[in-house]
Amino acid sequence: MFSRVEALDSRHMGCRASYKRGTSKQHQRHIASYPRHVSLFAQGAALPKMGCRAASCIYSLVLWLRNLADSKEVFSALVDLGRLASNQNEAVTIVALHAARETLAIFTDSDAWNKEEQAVTRASLASITQIAQDAQAMLRENAALTPDQQSVDREIVENIQSALLRHIEATSMDKKTADVEKIFAWLQFSDPSVKVNNLLDERAHSTGSWFLDGKEFAAFKKGTHKVLWLHGKAGCGKSTMMAAAIQDLKAHAAVSDPPAVVLAHLLDTTNSSQLRDLRTLISSLLCQVAYSKAELATQLLKLRTWFSFGHSQTSLEAMSYGLDVMFDTPDLRFFVVIDALDEVEDEQISLFLQHLRTRANVSLRLSSRPEARFRDNAEGLCDARVSMDDSLVAGDIDIALRHVFHAGGALNEVLDSYMKDAISKAMIAQADGNFRWTRLQLLELVRVAGIPSKMLLSLSRLPETLDETYGRLLGRVLPEDQDDVRRLLIWAIFSHRPLSKTDFAQILSFDYSAPMPVYHASQSPWPTL
Repeated sequence: MFSRVEALDSRHMGCRASYKRGTSKQHQRHIASYPRHVSLFAQGAALPKMGCRAASCIYSLVLWLRNLADSKEVFSALVDLGRLASNQNEAVTIVALHAARETLAIFTDSDAWNKEEQAVTRASLASITQIAQDAQAMLRENAALTPDQQSVDREIVENIQSALLRHIEATSMDKKTADVEKIFAWLQFSDPSVKVNNLLDERAHSTGSWFLDGKEFAAFKKGTHKVLWLHGKAGCGKSTMMAAAIQDLKAHAAVSDPPAVVLAHLLDTTNSSQLRDLRTLISSLLCQVAYSKAELATQLLKLRTWFSFGHSQTSLEAMSYGLDVMFDTPDLRFFVVIDALDEVEDEQISLFLQHLRTRANVSLRLSSRPEARFRDNAEGLCDARVSMDDSLVAGDIDIALRHVFHAGGALNEVLDSYMKDAISKAMIAQADGNFRWTRLQLLELVRVAGIPSKMLLSLSRLPETLDETYGRLLGRVLPEDQDDVRRLLIWAIFSHRPLSKTDFAQILSFDYSAPMPVYHASQSPWPTL
């Protein structure tokens, strides 16, 4: 066990050398006394068979945290870890990682970290993320873990990963240099992060753990699978799963050796300003490559001078060549994630993906509906495929319902156990593996929350399909509001960017009775609306 501890710990011991802040004598006495809290564990005290290997990771985590301990809050977390590490309980790793997450919050939220120490912070967060992922991988090998334990474990690891990614994003704002801005303008970059973040905001934590912690995705990250295809029917949650996979891949890339870059493109039928063709796809990938590495942005701008003549548009062939040059970067791996391939409008994309498959340092993560015209090409491309079967989606729906009913959830305080059970049974029985349908029904229930008779009536009249759901929602629009709703929907569909409440208020401030709409500031809706 100790050989593994020492190996893991050696990755994290360098943090102290760069750590500049001092500690008080009283705090030093606290730290000096800490080993007594973990002495039993450090001496190899009896632990369950499952826990021994996972405990190695946790012990390494304890040693690593000692190098950063400089506050009472951190010391308290260390005591918790020491106590839990010596507790002969199979859930030790899960709870210890929870304490680690709380410790991370202290580091990431603290104003005391100076810019000179940002590199140390990132290295430290990368280390704790790696430890958490190592421990989680060990936990997955234990068949005795219940689905609830696996769900909690996945949520904790995602919180730790998010802390790392937030820090990377916060310290990478200077990446958007003048060179990157020029590239964005040249290639008319459509930022996928807006949709990814929206999907993650709506996602219930730990849903999709059957895939994110599955063998196929693990093999994909290791490079054993070069092309992984996720497919499922409309509304089952493919895009949300892809967004969660993008986050997981980014956390993996941040701690991987050799380094890796994650490039994502989400085909979006709701955004009419974004073409679903090969030019848009390559433009998106090139912009993300430039943003990921400053030296690649400089190199891409040099290529631009060769590609463009005057104000002429860069040819698709030249853009493809430029992307190949970027992918030729030595000792750099690329994960390319493309969602909703069933929405493509350009047959050239299939040929482009076949070309990417030939590159040794590029891995493809794709999704689509199974009946798409892309299906035959996908089957020929992929090393592995994962189907979002109704039974798997039903498990995720159950997790999402528990989040809604949990403390702080939208329906927690207004429902008793009987009503919660009735909602769960009705939703799982009628969802038919459709996450979008479930979400819309829950929003309807929230609307009448606190009125049991209304909620029971809603449950007895659940629509059978998504189309029926949309029809009911539109049918509620009052005749006098239908013109306004139609205009707002048109703006939402054809806008080049997501619209805010203020934007919608401005749209309603126009007089549309004339051939050309006229703006009247006095007709702007009240701020309370």
